[in-house]
Amino acid sequence: MNEKYSIQAEINILASLGRDLAATTDAETAAKIILDAADNLMGWDACYLILYDPKKGGVPRPLLTIDTVNKERIFQRDAAPQKPSENMLKAIEQGGFLSQYEEFFEVEPSNSFGDRSQRTLSQLFVPVVSGSRTIGILSIQSYQKYYYDNKQLVLLNDLASHCAGALERIWAQEALEDFVERLKILHSAVNAINASLEMERVCQVVYETVIKVMPCNDFVIDGYDSSSNEIVPIYAIENPDKRVYTNRYVADHGMAGEIVRTRMPLLFTSQREMAESTIKFELYGSTDIDPTESVLAVPMILHGEIYGMVSAQSFEMNAYDRDDLYLLEVLASHAAIAIENARLFDSIQHLANTDPLTGILNRRRFFELAELEFSKAENSTQP
Repeated sequence: MNEKYSIQAEINILASLGRDLAATTDAETAAKIILDAADNLMGWDACYLILYDPKKGGVPRPLLTIDTVNKERIFQRDAAPQKPSENMLKAIEQGGFLSQYEEFFEVEPSNSFGDRSQRTLSQLFVPVVSGSRTIGILSIQSYQKYYYDNKQLVLLNDLASHCAGALERIWAQEALEDFVERLKILHSAVNAINASLEMERVCQVVYETVIKVMPCNDFVIDGYDSSSNEIVPIYAIENPDKRVYTNRYVADHGMAGEIVRTRMPLLFTSQREMAESTIKFELYGSTDIDPTESVLAVPMILHGEIYGMVSAQSFEMNAYDRDDLYLLEVLASHAAIAIENARLFDSIQHLANTDPLTGILNRRRFFELAELEFSKAENSTQP
């Protein structure tokens, strides 16, 4: 393909790109600026810009995907890859590459977008690298054979390098704003967690907070009885939002058993990682096949003693990251205090209402219950 612009024109486009990116804080707007620059430099029929950090993992985030359908460029909103494609990983590994094809070829639907009845035949893929960190993948593609060559590959790499810093800034700013909002939700729930002396209510508030700040299909709070070395179920929710009750088990296995033993958090992003952990999980619930793909579990520790575990679980791969881990650890620390306070309150109530020798209700408690029954009878319309 002949160059569309002279060297000076390329310099002008890249300079304008830098100015435009500096003026925006919106990721999709930044992506459009970058892809417009690529179009001015080289042209394209289809393109995408996807954020993905291979060191952090997680689900790739498409900022913009565009395809040409019936000679009209259409923004594609259905691109939602659950994991990086082979082309994305290859671009990261090789620092970018050029693909040329002679004719239509089949591609997994999850790895394509737009008009799937035709296939781009000339494709460029480059990583977006800021310093030593890869933050995404940029690809431009044409329906014409041999539309691009290695010179355009070098130029697209230059373009990606030119915009990497701005993209990283915008991504970091968005992540920070999201994290701050989640922290606000968490902190507003702390008072409610600490205010209640009812165990069930404490756990319910913790669960309701978790589902507001991170993905959560199943949720578990387990206690630990050190005298018997057993995991004691406290609270469990099974998707969809169903309260379930489980049994005690010896702490020599299971996720809670692992947490109690190591006092360290667990973060799994796939069933493969769970299988490789060699943990013998204690399963519960009504489904024969566990659909859980991601697990986050943190210890409840108070005054140096292990009190149990809090765990959020998702049916999606790569559902959690280190920010989620931090938020759950903060919640678990408050949950440990509130649960211990609830236990102490129950213990005091029990001592106040029972005879220490016989273990049955004392005289005062009998009178209190009798008064309650008399009040019910007075308010009842039944004889």
